[in-house]
Amino acid sequence: MENTELNLEVRELEKLIGCINGVSDVVVVSVQQPTGGRVLKAFVEPESNNQLNEHAIISHCLKKSSRGRAPSSVTFCKIPRTPSGKVARQFLLELCAV
Repeated sequence: MENTELNLEVRELEKLIGCINGVSDVVVVSVQQPTGGRVLKAFVEPESNNQLNEHAIISHCLKKSSRGRAPSSVTFCKIPRTPSGKVARQFLLELCAV
């Protein structure tokens, strides 16, 4: 998959997930697989006292995505940030490698 196309998919999924009621923040990362392919993984920071679940988020993306794509998994966590406030994507990628 071309890098530009992949970036568009990542941004589209972030926008779709970000619009779900109860989502405070979201980051989608592309993870290289040992087989050579790539999968998209979502990290979602829920608002407090929220009942979000992985299945509902994936179903929402499959219905609304222009490409019929969804993340392969959803992890609920506080989105890590650098001291300057940017998303610490490298930290998230390292979480995927574990």
